[in-house]
Amino acid sequence: MRDVTLPLRCLLSVGATEVLWRAMKLPALLRLVGERPRPPVRGRDERALCDRACRWIERIYARMPGRATCLKRAVALSIAFRLLGVGSRIVIGVSKSEGEFLAHAWVEAAGTEYARGSESSFEALVRV
Repeated sequence: MRDVTLPLRCLLSVGATEVLWRAMKLPALLRLVGERPRPPVRGRDERALCDRACRWIERIYARMPGRATCLKRAVALSIAFRLLGVGSRIVIGVSKSEGEFLAHAWVEAAGTEYARGSESSFEALVRV
């Protein structure tokens, strides 16, 4: 039998993100989903769990109408990781390219950066 717990938790985190995104101001939302360190669970591969959750979040957002920003995806990932018992924090970074100011958001969890993509030129400005 296939375990549906992970996909359901990811779907719940995307739904919660969409509701909270509309109901709260951004600073309050980031405080709500901000960093909550948790000790790793012995015998569990948190990195593999986070990798799978990240893929599920991407699949869910790929099927939704509209465009999900990197910050919205980072919030959803942070909520999913919390539901899975993994400590995480949202990182907002900045970069300047050809005179243009750019920003990007990603998540740090289990010693890895998630949803950072190829945006490695961004310097972390805020960790929440």
